[in-house]
Amino acid sequence: TPVPFNRIPATAISAISQRFLEVWPTSSTPGRNPGTSELSFTRPNENSVNRVNARVDFQLSSTDQIFGVLHRQQGRSLGYIGNLVAPASQQIGRSDDYAVTLGWSRTFASNLLNNFRFGHMHRIGHRTNPGQGVVSASDFGIQGIPDCLSSVPDTANGAKCGTPGVSVSGYGGFNTGAVLYEPASTLTISDTVTTLRGRHSLKMGGEARRYSIDNYQPNGVASSFSFTSATGNAFADFLFGVTSSGFVQVQNAMVSTRAWSYAAFVQDDFKISSDLTLNLGLRWQYDQSFRELNDGLAFFNPFTVAWEQFGVNA
Repeated sequence: TPVPFNRIPATAISAISQRFLEVWPTSSTPGRNPGTSELSFTRPNENSVNRVNARVDFQLSSTDQIFGVLHRQQGRSLGYIGNLVAPASQQIGRSDDYAVTLGWSRTFASNLLNNFRFGHMHRIGHRTNPGQGVVSASDFGIQGIPDCLSSVPDTANGAKCGTPGVSVSGYGGFNTGAVLYEPASTLTISDTVTTLRGRHSLKMGGEARRYSIDNYQPNGVASSFSFTSATGNAFADFLFGVTSSGFVQVQNAMVSTRAWSYAAFVQDDFKISSDLTLNLGLRWQYDQSFRELNDGLAFFNPFTVAWEQFGVNA
């Protein structure tokens, strides 16, 4: 239906669009096209990282020595997405990492040494959706969008998943992003024996690693909508609430993967002469395929032309 004088009455503007217009940045600078304005601003950002590295060595006895190493890092970044500098577009990134290594060296004889190592590394990759923890789709009047995962920080127990994305062809809009929350740990145990036998310096040992990764990373968890020109003007589509497409991605649980890795080796540094040494070695390693605790991983088998799901049919 044609709009008289190309002016949309306030009563005809979508209630959802009005919510977005309340936070949409405006400018009094005339634009190149009639009825438009130009907006220019600088999006502030900040980054901070704190690191601590420490090591302690202790001689237990003439044959035993122990040590401990700690690496700790915490970081935070703050930025704004799209054409809005406000809590609704604020995006936060965080890192929270640490690594601990413990070692014990024991000398059994003048030609026999054992080195034991234990290590644990833990990191958290965390990036919020714009506006996460502050607003959600329901604050703009959009109903039916599921909550995000309540265990993810900065979501108000899953109720504040961020600002929905709005894309209007030819105009600035509201950008949504991909949430990332990924705690991951690696446990490492290793042991190496070194012995001298004549002209041979022999080393042999093994290592076991345990990998643990929990991932939450849906794209468009706060929903996203695009407006093209169904009415002849993309911004008029937005005001009327006539969408051309929309989507939301839901992830209702962590993708929790686990795996083991094992390795063993033997090495011989054979001193053939005073100026010639032959280095020989053999290593074996087994990397286990990652398994998802809730059987949530699948792959396509080209030989059977079928999807196979770990823990179900694979």
